[in-house]
Amino acid sequence: MIYENLPAEDYFDIEAASNSYLKLVRRSPAHAKYREPGTGDTRAKQIGSAIHMALLEPELFAKTYHVAEADDRVSAYYKGLAKDLGGAVVLTRPENRRIIGMQDAAYRNQRFAGYMAKAGRNELSVVSVDPATGVNVKCRFDRKGDSAWALDLKKCQDARGNEFARAITNYGYYMQIAFYQMVWQWETGEKCDDFPLAALEEDSPHGFILHDLDEIALELGRRHAREALDTYARCLDSGVWPGYEEESEFTSVTSWAANELLSDEAFGGV
Repeated sequence: MIYENLPAEDYFDIEAASNSYLKLVRRSPAHAKYREPGTGDTRAKQIGSAIHMALLEPELFAKTYHVAEADDRVSAYYKGLAKDLGGAVVLTRPENRRIIGMQDAAYRNQRFAGYMAKAGRNELSVVSVDPATGVNVKCRFDRKGDSAWALDLKKCQDARGNEFARAITNYGYYMQIAFYQMVWQWETGEKCDDFPLAALEEDSPHGFILHDLDEIALELGRRHAREALDTYARCLDSGVWPGYEEESEFTSVTSWAANELLSDEAFGGV
């Protein structure tokens, strides 16, 4: 099933394996099954929603959000406007300045602007079935083009390739893109091969780069998604959601930290 304009809370209520859930399964099934609920609509989430709307629906952003003539949220003017309109849609001047700066930076990228000029749907929810296990799966595209492309927005501190590659690895973006492609093809029979990550720096001047994942990243993502789906299916069948396999481990510092000592001649270094 494909759902347009489905509220986020309704999407979250759908009983199906999402990418974020499967990432927890890869840590351990217990972490996925017994995860604590989110802490609610924090300011960071509210600003994240505003950034998404500013980039994906700039006209709607201009109509939805209001700027208080205040530099922080403790001022009487901000509090009054937030009380009347709701704090989620009231921005301080610095918050609005940052969001507009990020919006401008993104649209200066000709490829991004070209995508946004094409027909597409925002926050498109897709629910399907994994043909290998029969479990329900779901994903929610930031923007899905009416042809074989999609976009996923990511805030970051450094959008350059070598630095953003760490985020791609550490946050599992490689698995997300591969999983979304899998779910889309399962549900529609169509491929979605043109699927860049749009990396946008939070701090001025808001560097912006579109990153296309190579086949190594995508194949690793498909492999990890498959492993997580198979594990999830086994847990559903057995009712057993194990935690960490090892109760104890022999552990050291990271390899980069160990290099300082390993280079010492006393430890066999050169």
